[in-house]
Amino acid sequence: MTLKKDGNFGNLFNNKSRVAYTHSGVFHADDVCSTALLKIVFPDMEIRRVSKVPKDAEFAFDIGLGKYDHHQPDAEERTDGSLYAAFGLLWRDIGHRIMSQHDADIFDRCFVRGIDYTDTTGKPNPFSSIINAFNPSWDEDKSSDEAFWEAVEFATVALKKQFERVKSSEKAEKVVRDIIANKECYPTEHSLRLEFYLPYQRETCKKNIWYVTFPSNRDIGYWNICTVPISMEEPTSQRAPLLEEWVNGEKPKGCSFVHPAKFLACFEDYESAVNALEILEKRYESENLSYPKA
Repeated sequence: MTLKKDGNFGNLFNNKSRVAYTHSGVFHADDVCSTALLKIVFPDMEIRRVSKVPKDAEFAFDIGLGKYDHHQPDAEERTDGSLYAAFGLLWRDIGHRIMSQHDADIFDRCFVRGIDYTDTTGKPNPFSSIINAFNPSWDEDKSSDEAFWEAVEFATVALKKQFERVKSSEKAEKVVRDIIANKECYPTEHSLRLEFYLPYQRETCKKNIWYVTFPSNRDIGYWNICTVPISMEEPTSQRAPLLEEWVNGEKPKGCSFVHPAKFLACFEDYESAVNALEILEKRYESENLSYPKA
């Protein structure tokens, strides 16, 4: 993973000592993920867990009521009204060092915001619950600091995997743009053919493309049809869902599986997939079924 070099550590946080402080004792996903993020971006930073921030400290998070501590009456909010926690405040300022600002904003919505929401409301999410489980049990012979760094190690792996996935998606954009520009890759008017799966959602949702078909990575010779989202702000949305009758009634020829959520169908061969695409497009056009256009 390559980080963007847009200034040094001292300029960003005015932290000449290269030491950061966070709270000791019981930990949560907020301080754990904040620590993991800081160590990813600034490997030589020293993180110290304390019960009280020293008077000469230059940088602290999730403690001390400074810029990166949200435990105060005037805690910052996002534009949607959700509160920032330390992780979100740090991500807002350094996420662009890892990925584009556009992708950093998406990552905030898809991942960071959930961590912040749990920390500021107490309502759980799966990742925060996993991190909480690293805290020592009452009958466990392990210090809080030892458990904290185990949790940080786990969170670091998880975050790096997430960042690598974003980078991979960024690389896929150009490939998909080239495929979209190739008119031979349109088996039907509103569908696109890929020779193998790659993240297609961001580019296809910009065009009047409803479906993407590509070889299955589970069954040799099989082909999948997947729907295209309305936008990346609504990644689970569907511009033109698969037909309800395919889920609860008779499937088209060669179809072996249709997901109940109507975003995926699997076919025994490419010809069957194309036939199904033609059926879909004719139904939407002839019956004026509603779908959002690009």
